[in-house]
Amino acid sequence: MGEETEKLLSPVEPAPVVTDVAPAVESETSPPPVPAEEKSPAEKIIEEAASTAEEQEEKLADAVEKAEEKTVVENRELIPPIDEEPAAAPFVEESYYVKDLKESEKRALQDLKSKIADAIKNNSFLAPPPKAATTVASTEGDLGKAEEEENKEVSAEVEDAAKEEEKEVKAEGDLFGEVPAIIETPVVAGAEEVAVTTTPLVPEVAPLAVEEVSASPAEEEKMIVPSTLEVEPLPSHDRDIPIEAEDETPSLEDLCLWGVPLLHTKGDERTDVVLLKFLRARDFKVNDAMSMLKDTVFWRKEFEADNLIEEEIATEFDSVAYMHGVDKEGHPVCYNHYGVFQDKELYQKTFADEAQFKKFLRWRIQVLENGMQKLDFSPSGVHSMVQVIDLKDSPGFVKRRNITKKAFSLLQDNYPELVAKQIFVNVPWYFGALYSLHGKFVTARSKSKVVVARPEKVTETLLKYISPESLPVRYGGFGRSNDTDFEGVEAPVLEVILKAGEKQAIELPEQEVGSTMVWDVVVVGWEVTYGEEFVPSGEGKYTVIIQKQKKVTAAEEPLRNSFKATTHPGKVVITIDNSSRRKKLVEYRHTIKKDAS
Repeated sequence: MGEETEKLLSPVEPAPVVTDVAPAVESETSPPPVPAEEKSPAEKIIEEAASTAEEQEEKLADAVEKAEEKTVVENRELIPPIDEEPAAAPFVEESYYVKDLKESEKRALQDLKSKIADAIKNNSFLAPPPKAATTVASTEGDLGKAEEEENKEVSAEVEDAAKEEEKEVKAEGDLFGEVPAIIETPVVAGAEEVAVTTTPLVPEVAPLAVEEVSASPAEEEKMIVPSTLEVEPLPSHDRDIPIEAEDETPSLEDLCLWGVPLLHTKGDERTDVVLLKFLRARDFKVNDAMSMLKDTVFWRKEFEADNLIEEEIATEFDSVAYMHGVDKEGHPVCYNHYGVFQDKELYQKTFADEAQFKKFLRWRIQVLENGMQKLDFSPSGVHSMVQVIDLKDSPGFVKRRNITKKAFSLLQDNYPELVAKQIFVNVPWYFGALYSLHGKFVTARSKSKVVVARPEKVTETLLKYISPESLPVRYGGFGRSNDTDFEGVEAPVLEVILKAGEKQAIELPEQEVGSTMVWDVVVVGWEVTYGEEFVPSGEGKYTVIIQKQKKVTAAEEPLRNSFKATTHPGKVVITIDNSSRRKKLVEYRHTIKKDAS
């Protein structure tokens, strides 16, 4: 297997160029041979790269699939090592303060606000694209530009009646030496009429073509030839927002996204943050950002995303994704683990059945919406989150791609620029090669947010970004669900560096009789000898062994223990012997609980 994979992953070598070939016997009539044009070294490199790039990608994918069925250890050395943080161009996180924006970006933000205000006033922000439109055309110098009005489809009977009415009006106009510029356009029942009037025109001007819309018989009788020009916009139809009265202005603060108004008359800075996320997701192309924003608002209404927080969704996916704590900068952290889908039956049940997949998707969005509740969207505050993607025991490459691909588009289109960091842990051996292969298509902004932890440095990498008290126990932290021992207790985490071959004793504070000491300890990477004991105060007292000295392996999770002093006050002493050749980081915390009696 090792040799076969090595051949597949090795670059394709070009065929050797043969130069020392004896010339063929030339006949008397044959023309002299034309010397082959020598290619420059640069041309050779370009030609070779173009011919082999696609082949290498295909062979790498084939090698990945084959190797997944065999042992990982055999092939680990065939793939380049994973960089903890893949090399990326220097990137500085953009500011969300308006004063720090470029002039072009400030103009784009103002243009987007104007478009949002117009859309809200026209009651068109929450509605799906119109199904039909009525176009009223006019000649230049007459009625000005054409106006488009939304209405229902034209029924055959009303269309015929309208045409007859138009003929009668035209004939009447010819008799008086006038041609009406436009006839009143009927509207659907229950809506206000479009007040349209006309001015006298010379007879040579042809009557305008008008597309009618459906109207009730009562409205048809109202079709008259007005005496003055006055065009008012048609009210919106088939909208979910109630039509305001003419003398009332729709509130610009009624429409919100994640609790933030999309347009705030008093200049809410949170609004700027949200709108800048959509603009940056579309490279400050205002029309594209506006389209994305409208699609998001409409999708949230259709998906009922605002109601997900209170919805109870019973699933088997509780361990697939969950929110837990924050990172060192206050970003909420979401942990994603797809190992549950190793179960072929569950995988098939979830992704092969449309109803089950919708249920899974709804549950996954609910987890994300819970995280969104923790964001304040202020320019100096928290307006994004950290995603930890754990690939341990996850399905093969193809299945995992199917899982993420189905939801990726939805999340990307409706939650723009909301990821502060993506930390990949427990990655398979070929992850580095795949990332390197596709990394050239990733933007500098995206690269700056990606961190890949080496398998042996998962805890060490996560602790760079997440404090021990917030990091879950399974990843080498102290974070536990419903932790009654440390909940609401001020217990700072302390650190000790153990040099190679060094042994240290960590003394916890003295505790009184009847009190209980509770402590957490983790050694990053472990591979040390560990022990605990209680040393009573005063002379002539016997030391109590709490934990015998034992060798702790690298797979050990953080330890929690406790001891109650029943007869004598004293101290808990933790002994750690680092016999390895590498220094070790020790982190610990403690709290004392006094006897309630």
